[in-house]
This record gives sequence, C-alpha cells and structure tokens, in this order.
Amino acid sequence: MTAEEWESSTSLEELLAVCGLVEGDRRLRLFNAACARRVAPEMPDGSARRLVDLAEQRADGLLADRDWLMAVVETLDPYMGNEAARDGAGGATFGVLMHLHQTDTKSIIRLTESVIEARAYLAYTGGYPVDIGPEAWVRQAVQGETTTLCHMFRCVCGNPFRPVSVDPALLTSTVVSLAKGIYDEKAFDRMPVLADALQDAGCENVEILEHCRGNGPHVKGCFVVDLLTGRA
Repeated sequence: MTAEEWESSTSLEELLAVCGLVEGDRRLRLFNAACARRVAPEMPDGSARRLVDLAEQRADGLLADRDWLMAVVETLDPYMGNEAARDGAGGATFGVLMHLHQTDTKSIIRLTESVIEARAYLAYTGGYPVDIGPEAWVRQAVQGETTTLCHMFRCVCGNPFRPVSVDPALLTSTVVSLAKGIYDEKAFDRMPVLADALQDAGCENVEILEHCRGNGPHVKGCFVVDLLTGRA
C-alpha cells in the first residue's frame, strides 16, 4: 500500500493490516468507542450507551480492567436471554457491545460489520426515495458507512506513510487549550479554529492543517489532537 492508497482505501481490513498499531493500543480502543457511538441511539438502554463512555475512560486509563469487565457483563446480560432484544438495528448493536472491549483485528472487523448492519437496517426501515428503491438505498447506506468508518480510522492513525511531528514552538497556550477542549468535550466542530491557531503560531504542515480543516468525521483519538496534547 502507498500513502495515496491509504488515503483512499475503503477496506478497514487493509488499513488495520498496515497501520502499525498493536492489540490493546489506546487508539484502537477509542476507535471502537467511536464506531459504537454511530449506533448508540439504537442501543437498548442507558446502560448500553454508558458502556461506550466507559470504553473511552478505559482507553485513557481512567477505569480499572476489573470495573470495565463488570460493566460489560452487566450490560450484555439482558441481551443473552432475550431474543427480541437482538432483532433489527437494536440487535445489531449486540455485536457492537460484544466486541467493544476487544482490539484484535478480527473483533474490530466484527464490531464494524455490526455497525454497518445496524445502519443498513435503519436505511431500509426509515424510508427510501421512490426513484432509487430499497436495495440501492441500502447499498448506498452500506457504502457510505464503510467509507465513514475508514475515515474515522485514518483520523485516529494519521497516515503511517507520512508520519508527522509537531514543533514545540507551535504549542502555544491557545493551541494547547483548544486541543485539550476538543479532546475532553469531543468538540470536533472546533477543529478549523484549531487549524487557524496552529497557522497563527507558524504551522506550515499541510497534512496537519488539511486534516483539521477537512470534513472529517473526527473522533476522540484524532492523531493531530493527540500530538498537541502529548498523547502521541
């Protein structure tokens, strides 16, 4: 794979194979959580949605493994004996929750497949334009979601074929404050503002500036924010 192929690939399996991240990496855990947020409204209850928040806390070392595993068991238990809860879009989130805590390639792929399945179901049941038809509409939804998840993964990893670093001189109080706020509050609408602050501080790195000003989606674990907050 080349740098250009990395940027355009819609195969998460290919991206995982060359990203250089190892199982258990914080960024993989945050990617899983970001994927789960895509279908969080379809999860059965607040406990399931809270598990996504806990996954982020665990990734950042703010939650002990024992507490995390207890939360996983408590959240999944209602699913186990309830087949009705595993139907439709809500049922697809069972696969998301099952693999949320696992960061091996196989589990990440299964998690993302469950996200795509849920989004496809929502596309089918939510209505479709008469000039397109249900099959084509669902196919578009699947392709769109697949592309989005790959964009999210690139947000977390950056481009391994074009590694970037940040000059300490760019870490002004404004830049660091903005980056911390974006991370803590998941306020990714501020990314263009961050780009302006970086440019004001003297940043000329096209990779960084274009990423901040791009359409995203950006997620927690964004490689630029990690660089600016000392997490990378």
